[in-house]
Amino acid sequence: GMRMPMWAHRCPAFFPWHRELLYQFEKELQRVSGSPDLGIPYWDWSMDQNKAGVPWLDDLMGGDGNNGPVTTGPFAGNANWPLTLSEDGQDHLIRGFGLDGPFNRLPTPAEVNATLGVTTYDTAPWSDAPSLATFRNQMEGWHVPPESTLPIGMHNLVHVWVGGPNGTMQPSTSPNDPVFFLHHANVDRLWAVWQQRNPAVAHYLPAADLPGQPGQGLNSPMTFYDPALSSTPPWADPPATPAKVVDHHGLGYQYDYETASPTEFRQAVMMTSAKHLRAMKPHDHFKVHLEDLLEGAPLTDEWTGNSANFSIEEAFKDAIGKAPTDLPTDYFRYTITEIGYEEGGFTEIKNLFVKIKRANIKS
Repeated sequence: GMRMPMWAHRCPAFFPWHRELLYQFEKELQRVSGSPDLGIPYWDWSMDQNKAGVPWLDDLMGGDGNNGPVTTGPFAGNANWPLTLSEDGQDHLIRGFGLDGPFNRLPTPAEVNATLGVTTYDTAPWSDAPSLATFRNQMEGWHVPPESTLPIGMHNLVHVWVGGPNGTMQPSTSPNDPVFFLHHANVDRLWAVWQQRNPAVAHYLPAADLPGQPGQGLNSPMTFYDPALSSTPPWADPPATPAKVVDHHGLGYQYDYETASPTEFRQAVMMTSAKHLRAMKPHDHFKVHLEDLLEGAPLTDEWTGNSANFSIEEAFKDAIGKAPTDLPTDYFRYTITEIGYEEGGFTEIKNLFVKIKRANIKS
């Protein structure tokens, strides 16, 4: 039978091993597509949790299989997406969103934030011990905080939630489900966020090699294939070390939260809000506030945007122009709490929840 290799899981190299895998896969996608700017998107499973929303759209990953074959999207069925190597012997994609016993939910923003607050990357015994409260072990999902109601969390919980009891995302051949790469792109992003939040700590440990555990030391080449199962490496580049990939900028990419300026923020809010604004009657002012979704608290008091001619765009643009420029976290919601209408000064409370990831906004 096939084996789950321990050079990538339950060990310190969890993050750099998967970063190198994503990097090599993305390069191959760029090659076969002829698009050098192609990038793997990330699925922020703490925010996008609608079973019929992103990424489960017909033109993206396709949808649920209700613990059976996926029937929608480009990867539905053996004819569209034949699986030729799978640990469970299945030849088609299977999903069962939230159907595996108690694992009926995805990680929450609060759980993500708590994990990002763990300041030690990893430490002895460098394993999956449930008591090992390190960033790597908690993000991988083996350590869960005492208040958690589930025995696993974070990365592991996402695999189990997507797969359900019999799904493709459950066994060691989980990359057969393309959402694997969107999932791990988010895990990779969270490692980068954690590094940014913890600039003074070691971003990878251990520095020295671990006896009997190849590919775990900072300068130890990671293992990407088992000579007992394959005679050739999966790609031509020499095996990467954790040190080579610990800074993702050195691989030539960055995440959206790293690039947003106040101008880009306001432009993105305006673009995302257009569909809401078109549905509104004319009005002369908005009251707006931003809320930090991770902390659950407003960043500022409400502020008002005005328009002399009852222009929807003008009033809203004026309001967003007053938004704070210091945005210390990654997730926001802006709420329109009051709209002044032209006829009689009527006021209506309207909550438009828009999840803002710096420059990248999902409504």
